[in-house]
Amino acid sequence: MKDFKTVICILVCFCCVVSLFGRQSQPVPEHFVLVHGAWHGAWCWYKIAYLLEKEGHTVTVLDLPGHGIDFSDVLDVTLDDYRDKITALLDSIPQQVILVGHSMGGIAISMAAEARPNHIKKMIYLSAYLLKDGQSLLDVAMQDFGSHVLPNLIILSEQGIIDINRENLDDIFYNRSPAKDVKLARTLVRPAPLGPLFTPVILTNENYGSVECFYIFTLQDNAISYSFQQMMVDNSPCRAVFVLDTDHSSFFSKPKKLVKIIDNIVGGKY
Repeated sequence: MKDFKTVICILVCFCCVVSLFGRQSQPVPEHFVLVHGAWHGAWCWYKIAYLLEKEGHTVTVLDLPGHGIDFSDVLDVTLDDYRDKITALLDSIPQQVILVGHSMGGIAISMAAEARPNHIKKMIYLSAYLLKDGQSLLDVAMQDFGSHVLPNLIILSEQGIIDINRENLDDIFYNRSPAKDVKLARTLVRPAPLGPLFTPVILTNENYGSVECFYIFTLQDNAISYSFQQMMVDNSPCRAVFVLDTDHSSFFSKPKKLVKIIDNIVGGKY
């Protein structure tokens, strides 16, 4: 009888340890805010939002002014409007967030970090523009001679927009992406406001510089060349860098691998 009770006690203790270990190994739920790039919108994150929410996280995607289904007058849209759209969201969230910016979204999250550094736990730049104080996106982007964007830009100053040659969208953004996602994107991309791209970012070490940042390189990127991504990180070092063998749109081409890297960043595996 005593042996039977001993065995039961051992089994109970073992189950408790296993249960505790299982709980500890689960990722801590985070709140992610995902910010798209030029010509795109919240729609481009649909795979990533699903995968992160499946892990138990909360995900918020937004349309920057003049993008997606936000039909702000593009002639009036400023870089400050991008910042304010994000900071208004941050102010409504009761916990620190993981802020992710793709491509042009990099300048938007940088400005948001300058304005609300205490609201952000970590920033992730996904093949994004990582600028220094006083730089504008277009001034920097014009130095990327490996980019396929530059020869395909259509600037319509009087209308206040910048567009891209639609015939070459696949090559520029989606050269490794599934055909169904490329077809989706072709129906949803729209001209972007021009003003924010000419506007220098204003960043300080005290605010923006206090937020831990990470960069995810994309090796097969025709929009922001890999070498140019490296140059930006060399000029503005991040806490850690990761590499994806994808096109510019890794949220389409390798969503699971992208989420795996995001998990590693959140979990401190770098």
